[in-house]
Amino acid sequence: MKSILITGTSTGIGRATALHLDKLGYRVFAGVRKDEDAESLKREASKNLVPLMIDMNDTDSMENAFKQVSAFAGSEGLAGLVNNAAIPMGGPLEFFNPDQLQKGLEVNLLGHIRMIQLFLPLIRKKKGRIINIGSIGGIFPAPFTAPYSASKAAMHALTHALRRELLPEGIHVVLIIPGNIKTSIWKKVQDSTKPASHAVEALYGSALESMEKLTKKMSSQGIPPESVAKVVEKALTLKRPKPTYIVGTDAKLQNIAAVVLPNRWIDRLFLFALGIRSSARK
Repeated sequence: MKSILITGTSTGIGRATALHLDKLGYRVFAGVRKDEDAESLKREASKNLVPLMIDMNDTDSMENAFKQVSAFAGSEGLAGLVNNAAIPMGGPLEFFNPDQLQKGLEVNLLGHIRMIQLFLPLIRKKKGRIINIGSIGGIFPAPFTAPYSASKAAMHALTHALRRELLPEGIHVVLIIPGNIKTSIWKKVQDSTKPASHAVEALYGSALESMEKLTKKMSSQGIPPESVAKVVEKALTLKRPKPTYIVGTDAKLQNIAAVVLPNRWIDRLFLFALGIRSSARK
């Protein structure tokens, strides 16, 4: 039985991927932070799914997870590590809470680096694969998503560099870039972009209100997280997986736009989508 470790399986893409791979017969180590999320997964999965308490802000929890995985699969190694855990970070960069920013970067980027460092020996033993979940925001960043988009852009760069480091060993490192997905992350983005002070309201209130409406619309139009789970399956099973998979029509269009359109045009597109007039030409 091949063993897979996935971070951030409480909801969304991580949960869908854990359940999908469980149905395919993998032993899935599913990273969660709460007991209720572990129990919820176990109710829907087979006995081969093993919830693990992994807090991406806590190195000790990652090291404990490594010990548990090694006890199960130490002799055979890991067929795959799926770095998925992420938290949204929305709001004007000018007023972003430094503590929240640090926590977000720990979860979205630095924690995954530590997971790779810990589990690479097990992956090497099986000649398994590392799959990093990015975001189209790392290529086509929207207003009020600067820290989140920056963390994902860094994850993209990390993936490409690591792939080139491990290429001589035949270890595939794959980047999956989802677009608009129907997950609870959009509700968290809506909550985090709401004005939190009079200064924020005065400077950004109308734009943030438009952003909240836009994220609600995006949430209703997103593709299901199971679509990403099937791409993860491809990345794990194909003899020669692509270095990068972009998932969703919207993501593919944004990727093309980021390449072919001038940045000023893209700026105007975002302002138009939010119903904001620019004074840059005045």
